[in-house]
Amino acid sequence: MPPLRPANAPQCDAIVVLGSSFHWHRDQLDQTYFLSATADRFRVAVEAYKLGKAPLLVLGGGGKVDEPGVSEGNFQKQMAQELGIPESAIVVGPQVMNTEAEAIQHASTLRGLHAKKILLATSVCHLPRAAMQFRALGFEVVELPCHYLTAGIDEQFSWRMLLPRGQALEQTEACWKEYLGLLSAKLFPAKQVAVERAP
Repeated sequence: MPPLRPANAPQCDAIVVLGSSFHWHRDQLDQTYFLSATADRFRVAVEAYKLGKAPLLVLGGGGKVDEPGVSEGNFQKQMAQELGIPESAIVVGPQVMNTEAEAIQHASTLRGLHAKKILLATSVCHLPRAAMQFRALGFEVVELPCHYLTAGIDEQFSWRMLLPRGQALEQTEACWKEYLGLLSAKLFPAKQVAVERAP
């Protein structure tokens, strides 16, 4: 999937940032940084917001196993506010365990906010499954891919690529997870839930 730059995205009702494996790093000055997929999803979503692509930034995700009291959404909200996004423009979803549950929870919140067209920021390999879930729930989805695992057709072949590598195993695992998740989403699409009032 070719990247859609935030600058080229159409106007939407909300930007939805899906959660990922929640990792961060704290340095000696107690500064905190996102790592891996969370960082790139958050980055492109904030860029889209600052370009005026939607008036709302909807954050979700789970928590950390080693810090169960910390919510990924609340953590991102803090970071977004530090980057100048007003609290009134940020909506934090509940902690969830998987993409389907996250889509269902966000759908309830988005309907309460009268949002129908969303800009969906998530990893490119995760995007087909996530977009399918939101479309099954009745939303118009503009896909905002990020967190690419390879350079695609621009990646130059090297014989070293045929050697066993940890990165290759990680990419294979991610692909199989998404293929199986996509099959599950087709067989068991996300279902509508009752509309809740927006917080």
